[in-house]
Amino acid sequence: MGTFSTLQIEKGLEIPRERLREWIIRGFIKPSHPSPGQGIKTEFSRLEVYKVALFRNLIDFGISRKVAGLYIDKFLPAEDEESEILYIVFRFKGNTIGAYTVKEDQGEHWALALDTGQIGKYDKEGKCPFIPGPSLEGGRGINSWEHIHVVDFKNIRLEVDRQLAE
Repeated sequence: MGTFSTLQIEKGLEIPRERLREWIIRGFIKPSHPSPGQGIKTEFSRLEVYKVALFRNLIDFGISRKVAGLYIDKFLPAEDEESEILYIVFRFKGNTIGAYTVKEDQGEHWALALDTGQIGKYDKEGKCPFIPGPSLEGGRGINSWEHIHVVDFKNIRLEVDRQLAE
């Protein structure tokens, strides 16, 4: 799979150097091999480059950097599972974000409480541990989302691969 330097990411994804540096310093983006000192390059795996592209997509949509950083840090899978993700559906209501990851053969529902930072996975009955009220299929409560944002993660991967190859 290989690794990529910050310079390769800056050029390939057209992200200004200081912006990427700020995202790393503030912990929104976490490279697998952070620079141990000045003059030594930081290295990113391919999945981490996809996460940078997704992070930018989310903040361009209007999601705060804090929330976007929490999502990519907590919800995205390990290296060996990332190729299965096709779409990510974000649903917003008050202080909660629901995330539904659509994979090639299945989906997973997650929720993130912005006020407490709690993260929970919906069970088979459609209940989340920290969200009281009806299940996902209940038709009321948390299911009446105010906003929805769909991210074509497969397209993000393809576009990043194309940009890094140039």
